[in-house]
Amino acid sequence: MRDFCQKRLAAYKLPRTIEFWESLPKNATGKILKREIKRLRITTQVHGSRIDEGV
Repeated sequence: MRDFCQKRLAAYKLPRTIEFWESLPKNATGKILKREIKRLRITTQVHGSRIDEGV
């Protein structure tokens, strides 16, 4: 994933972290709940289960 991004994006656009999720939290209309993702990421950071750190 990182190689794919490096070949196609400018250096300042490269993601700092890459995380893989089995599913994303969605509301009743199917939109992704970004606030819920932020909350879940904060919870996992506190418990130390980060997936992948950036460069």
